[in-house]
Amino acid sequence: MQLVRGLTRTLSLLVLAYLTLPPLQAQESPAPPATPPVLELGENTVTVRNVPPGGGVVLFGLAHETRQFITTIVRREQILRDADGDGSEVLELAQPLAVTSVWAAVDLQSGAVATVTPAGFPLNEFELRSGAIPAALNRVELDLPMAEVLLVRPGVGAWGRRAGDGGASDRDGDTDGIIRLALAGMWSVGESPPAPERFAPGDIIVVINPQTLGFAVLPVEGPGEGMS
Repeated sequence: MQLVRGLTRTLSLLVLAYLTLPPLQAQESPAPPATPPVLELGENTVTVRNVPPGGGVVLFGLAHETRQFITTIVRREQILRDADGDGSEVLELAQPLAVTSVWAAVDLQSGAVATVTPAGFPLNEFELRSGAIPAALNRVELDLPMAEVLLVRPGVGAWGRRAGDGGASDRDGDTDGIIRLALAGMWSVGESPPAPERFAPGDIIVVINPQTLGFAVLPVEGPGEGMS
């Protein structure tokens, strides 16, 4: 009889303990890494593949184009939307694609980036200066005489600016070897809203040197990233 009572008491305690346990939380699997866009260059086309269905990418290119013996720096930027859901979009050029050119595509949702140059022209990537984004988060500082800049905020939009050391777009106006480019003065790409005044985690900056066509990509990953 005592054995039965002991077993009954033990079962009661186990039931009580089970009933008072907090509910199990479903563990979320980590999100798979974003698939970056793929860029393909044709005779007079730039094709972007791996565009998410219904999503979009920002296509940004800079080229040295020669016409009638005059070489011109040509900037192109456009938001391409995958309206038909086939995962690819094509930019058609009115002339043959310049061999001396560099192209970048940034996924508007994930921020994944792809870059490419035509065959025979090297892909020249450089790093931005340490502390390129000051603590104020309101500008980017570049050790370049000239720069073509694209800012992408995933889920929001894209903005562009060209700048020269000591020019109107250089915040201090001094010819000191550093361009201090304020975000607030950037133009909107496509249907993007007005430019933000400060960087936010997840922002992507693409910088192209218009003289050499070298480029840099800087993701803003969080407070202190790339900041002094």
